[in-house]
Amino acid sequence: MQRPFVDLVQSALVGTRGIWNVLAILAFCLLVGTTAGAILALLGPIYTVALIVAVTGAVLVLRDTQWGLAAMVAIICLLPFAAVPLGFGFEPTFLDLALLGLFFVWASRIATRRQGPFIATPLGAPIALFMIILVAALIASLGHSSLTTTLVRRFAELLLGIATFFAVVNCVKTRRQLEQIVILLIIAGLVASLIGIALYVMPEDLAIRLLSTLRVVRYPAGPGV
Repeated sequence: MQRPFVDLVQSALVGTRGIWNVLAILAFCLLVGTTAGAILALLGPIYTVALIVAVTGAVLVLRDTQWGLAAMVAIICLLPFAAVPLGFGFEPTFLDLALLGLFFVWASRIATRRQGPFIATPLGAPIALFMIILVAALIASLGHSSLTTTLVRRFAELLLGIATFFAVVNCVKTRRQLEQIVILLIIAGLVASLIGIALYVMPEDLAIRLLSTLRVVRYPAGPGV
């Protein structure tokens, strides 16, 4: 039996759409492969792997506040002073970025009404008052000294660190979430202690070379490390 004309047209459209889908997938794969090859050639294998890990971590942090808290705990225990090597004055630390990601996701959940009501505790009011006093003290000090990039960055980090109290109280609301954070604290603390023990027992020259590799994230390097 001969197929109606409408069915033939629909089949042709579906077939055309399928061809375009295949071409789009091929173009995307070509773009990703070319970009990855260029990055690999420019940065080298070690930095490329580090970049992939960093991008993956950033995506996870921006998906859920629990991932942001996990990144914060891991960075505090393992690389608390590591900074992004931007090369122009202001170089935020990985901890700064993790905290900003946590607050961004938290604010997004509040804006989309997925977070629920704000949770206040008896400690919230004095902590908020303390932050207000800090801001007032900074403003009052401007009559005696000028702002610098370092001062602004450190003051922002101080306020961000103190405000983390409110983020933790409002994001860790279930026993399961609390258990996950505590387990991560234990694991990260264990890893940090094992690294410390390993650096203590290994030959000093080897320890210096290993620690000096962190110069790329603005850690000290050389014999005095």
